Amino acid sequence: MDFDVPIRTLEAAGPQGWEPHRRPPRIRRPALQEVRCRPASIEDWYEAYSSCADTTFFHSPHWSEVWSAYSSGIMRPAPEWVDLPDGRAAVIGVTEERRPGGRLLRHLSPAGTYGGWVSASPLSPSDERLLARAVLRRGSVLWRQAPFASRIHLTPRTRRPEGDFTQVIPLTDGAEASRSRWREKARGRVNKAVKAGVLVREAASEQDWAAYYQLYRGTLARWANPSSVYGPRMFELLHGVGAGGARLWLAEAEGRLLAGALVLHTGSYATGWHQAASREGPAGAANLLHWEIIGCLAAEGFSVYDLNPSGGHEGSADFKARMGAVRQPAPFVIRLSRVQRTLGAVRRWADGRADR
Repeated sequence: MDFDVPIRTLEAAGPQGWEPHRRPPRIRRPALQEVRCRPASIEDWYEAYSSCADTTFFHSPHWSEVWSAYSSGIMRPAPEWVDLPDGRAAVIGVTEERRPGGRLLRHLSPAGTYGGWVSASPLSPSDERLLARAVLRRGSVLWRQAPFASRIHLTPRTRRPEGDFTQVIPLTDGAEASRSRWREKARGRVNKAVKAGVLVREAASEQDWAAYYQLYRGTLARWANPSSVYGPRMFELLHGVGAGGARLWLAEAEGRLLAGALVLHTGSYATGWHQAASREGPAGAANLLHWEIIGCLAAEGFSVYDLNPSGGHEGSADFKARMGAVRQPAPFVIRLSRVQRTLGAVRRWADGRADR
C-alpha cells in the first residue's frame, strides 16, 4: 500500500518548504516474495500441529477428519506445505468442501471455527504475511483468525464482517482470580444451584454423550434461528476423539441432566465449543457448570478458557460477559473466487425473480 505525503506549495511550507506543486517521494513497502504451496500429508499436518506452541484444537487434523466423517466425504483434509524464504516451513490446515457443480470451497477450519497454519518453528510477521497471501490468492476460502493470531493486512476484495469477536476467560492467575471477575448476579445463581443440590461431573460413558444430545435437541426447539444444527453423529465422533482433545461436562440434580458444555482443547488453550441447557429444574445450573469447569481447567494448567463467538446471539454474549469473559477480536475472513461471486449474483437474481 502506498502512502501519499500531502502536497504543499512553497508559500504554504515557508522558505524551507518544497518546490511549488512538486509531489514528494512516495513511501513504499518492500514487495513480498511469492511462495508456492504443495500438497502435504496428514502425517505432516499432525507433526507440525503437535510441535506448534500457539494453536487451538480447531487447527488440528483431528477437527478436519471429524468433519470429513460427519459429511460423508463431502469435506476432506487437504493440507498444504509451504517452504518459507527464511528456511522455515508451515502447514496450512485446509479442509476442502466439494460444492454442487464440482466447485471447491477451502475452509481453513470447518464450521467457522479458528484456523490457519501450524509450524514447528516460530514464524516472523513477514512469514505470516506470505502465508496469508498464499491462502487468499487461491480460490474461495473461509477463515476465522484466532484471537491470539497476528492481525494481517487483507486484500480489498476480502470481506471481514465487523464486530466479530469471541469472549475469553484468562486462567493464568488461577481459578479464584477468574471467578472474582464474575458479576454479582451470576455468582448469586451459582450459590442457588449449589443450595439446590446441583452437581457437576465429567461425562464418562456413551450414555452420557447421548443424554447430552437429547438435551441439545430440547435447546434447539427453543431457538427461532439457530446459527448451526448438528446431528448425533457429530457428538459420537467427538466422543471418539477422547479426553485428550474433547471433554464433556454435565450439571445434574436428582438424576436429571440440566446443562452441559463440550470443551475442545490442546496445549494450554481450551475452547467451549458447544453447550446446552434445560429451562426446567433449579436455577443457575449453567452458571455452576462453567464455575466448576474454570476450576478444573485452571488446576490442570490451562491458560485460557475461550467461550467462542456467539454467532450474533446477544443473549449468549451477555451470559458470557456476566462470567467475566473479555471480548477479543476473531475476524471471519470470506474470500470468494470470481466464479463463486458470479454464481452468487445469479442465484440472488433468480431468487428475486421467483419472489415476484
